[in-house]
Amino acid sequence: MHHLRSLLSAILRHAIQKGYLTGANPIREASIPSAPEGNETYAYSLPEVLAMLRVLHDPARTIVAVAAFLGLRSGEVRGLEWPDYSGEEIRVLATNLHDLGVPDKTIQAILRHANVNVTMNCYVKSLEAQSIRAMRQLESLVDVKMLPANSGSDF
Repeated sequence: MHHLRSLLSAILRHAIQKGYLTGANPIREASIPSAPEGNETYAYSLPEVLAMLRVLHDPARTIVAVAAFLGLRSGEVRGLEWPDYSGEEIRVLATNLHDLGVPDKTIQAILRHANVNVTMNCYVKSLEAQSIRAMRQLESLVDVKMLPANSGSDF
């Protein structure tokens, strides 16, 4: 927000210098209100989504599929209308792509984000199964490294 304030201030300063505006720059005294931090969201895993789709009937099934596979926010899903759909906009939820091992830059390209940090920080959520898998991998590595020196381990 601060960069936007600086940009607007520069534009208005230029307009004042060129004589398009008179008086003081109104942005100079403007303050940016603080906003509360957003709530953490939950990303369903692909198996969870598929389990829901197996038991739901339309229109609920379609709504869940759209929400899960298009990577839309809840407000965007609520605002959808049939003319918004052409079949070309489908994007898979970043969390599930990431869980499948798709490279971060590929996920960014699919979601058409300008910056991979936005994709990773805002769209990819850590799944509980991923955390458990990561800790088991670490545990296995530690167990191997803790073997006695004469065990034949390469570590």
